Amino acid sequence: MTRFVPAPVRGVFTVSIVTLNTFWWGWAIFPLGLLKLIIPLKSWRRLMGLLILGLASGWVWTNKMFLRMVNPVRIEAYGLD
Repeated sequence: MTRFVPAPVRGVFTVSIVTLNTFWWGWAIFPLGLLKLIIPLKSWRRLMGLLILGLASGWVWTNKMFLRMVNPVRIEAYGLD
């Protein structure tokens, strides 16, 4: 998809997008982590842990999809023929 763009430009674009994505998800994850740390109720900590895990999964998924779009990897493996 982005093969016509020079590699250095693609690299700068990719780093920029991944950095913005990290800030975006970090603004959601960090406050929940602080709330989990401050409030000692076990049920509260469990709920916050589940929410943080869901947000972290979204962060990883977004990075993965973007990197697949920008730089698709093709693996060709040959075995014993």
